Amino acid sequence: MDSVRTTFLLLPGLEGSGELYAGLVEELGPAFEAKIVKYPHGCRSYRDARTVVRQLLPLSRPFVMVAESFSTPLAVQIAADEQDAIDGLVLCNAFVSNPLSGFESMWASAAAPWFFRFPLTSIAARTFLIGPDAPDALVAEVQHAVGPTPADVLCARLRAVLGCDARDALRRIRIPVLCLQSTRDRLVGGEALREMQRIKPDVSVERIGGPHLLLQREPCQCAEIIARFADRIVSQPSAAGD
Repeated sequence: MDSVRTTFLLLPGLEGSGELYAGLVEELGPAFEAKIVKYPHGCRSYRDARTVVRQLLPLSRPFVMVAESFSTPLAVQIAADEQDAIDGLVLCNAFVSNPLSGFESMWASAAAPWFFRFPLTSIAARTFLIGPDAPDALVAEVQHAVGPTPADVLCARLRAVLGCDARDALRRIRIPVLCLQSTRDRLVGGEALREMQRIKPDVSVERIGGPHLLLQREPCQCAEIIARFADRIVSQPSAAGD
């Protein structure tokens, strides 16, 4: 990529701390510049989160936005509105509308206030987020990142997920989009990606063996794929304007 460094803006998951991007940033290395977004506890909705992200735009070019799970519909909306300032979009375990079925959605909405009242256990972290074979160190990292976020904030953000709709925004996107899809995600099912492919058939997809927090479990593999994507779009600058 010669002397030009691509800037990555990393949008966090539900906990909003951005701490869980440390491994990915390390694997991306000094060839790239990474800026991690942090959502304050007062950031309870996508409207709140959008205000936080918009304050960081525009960044120096080339510029790629990376988002995981909770932040993916927000990233799609921002990319659709600001695509003249963005070269590419990377989405991990993404969705553009409620990723849960009707029954699952009702259950999640009802159970969340009770579930989030308690600290995240290692069993819950391994079951839903990082896989049963996750190393203890990663379990501790996830617990440390999630722990400080108040239960009511997590509930509000979950309600935002259940009510999101970024489908029209996805239709408007012209810049390259890469989706990283976990093969063993227990929170966001495959239908969410299939919906995105129906809306935008030219979205690129990389399927990687791993759980929901894929960027944390497989940071090296994900970094390699993201770096190749960035190199490709930067070497073809006209793609964003097609």
